[in-house]
Amino acid sequence: MKKRLIPFLFATSVLFCILGKVDVKASCTHEWSEWKVWVEATCTTDGYEDRTCQKCYEEESRKIPATGIHKWTEWKEFEKATCTEQGTEERECSECYKTERRTVPSTGVHVWADWKTYGYLCADGTYSRYCKECFKEETKARKGNGQHNYADWYVVTEANCLNNGKKCRQCLDCYYSEYGEIPKNPNAHEWSMWYTSKSPTALKKGEQERGCYICRLVEKKPLNKLKAKITLSVKKKTLSVKKSFTLKLKKYTYGDKILKFSSSSKKVATVNKKGKVTARKKGKAKITVKMKSGCKATCTVTVK
Repeated sequence: MKKRLIPFLFATSVLFCILGKVDVKASCTHEWSEWKVWVEATCTTDGYEDRTCQKCYEEESRKIPATGIHKWTEWKEFEKATCTEQGTEERECSECYKTERRTVPSTGVHVWADWKTYGYLCADGTYSRYCKECFKEETKARKGNGQHNYADWYVVTEANCLNNGKKCRQCLDCYYSEYGEIPKNPNAHEWSMWYTSKSPTALKKGEQERGCYICRLVEKKPLNKLKAKITLSVKKKTLSVKKSFTLKLKKYTYGDKILKFSSSSKKVATVNKKGKVTARKKGKAKITVKMKSGCKATCTVTVK
């Protein structure tokens, strides 16, 4: 009996409490606390706030409408603007994570690399640089310092007796050519071959000449006399008394002339100035021919 009574009493007590509470709230003059936000409203989603009665502890909630206002971060570079190309910036809502982009104008200012030298420093050349963004190239003239690395001089035109010569040397780096003058040389003639202008003889010297093709100077040199030689037509002759013959020269040096004929024994044989030999009496005689050069030759004449 007691076991059945306990559940009944408990249920009756609960019901009484519920009905009593309803009656209290219905009759309560609420003293509400301040609204407290327990879900913040964002740019796109609603929030919520509630309050509590200080007497009956009844709670009341209400919706906070979405603000519709984004909470943007600072603009950040997304694509860098260059000297010729536009760029973009991006920002993000920290609540809804929506992104927004805007165009950044081109800078119009080139980002130049350092100047570089083209060509050798000794000669005129150029400086060049390029924009690191658009690769535009810019050049400017560069004056050479003139400090060439020259090779040795070589002759372009030889100097001669009348004219200056020309020489050249070249820079081993930039191939610049420098020309210089070679002073004329009074002794640098361009001679012709020697030729005989006057032939030598046994009695007189000769002469050779040569001429300079440039200044027309003529140079002369002597030629020695020819060595005198003589050969008679006969070296020995036999004659009868009162017979004669003419002694002639078989060979003699060019330009030489007979000076005289003479006999070693005029009693045996005589000779005239033309070389006619006449036998006078028996015996031997030497007929000598002397040339103007001093050269001599003899013929032995035997008279029988």
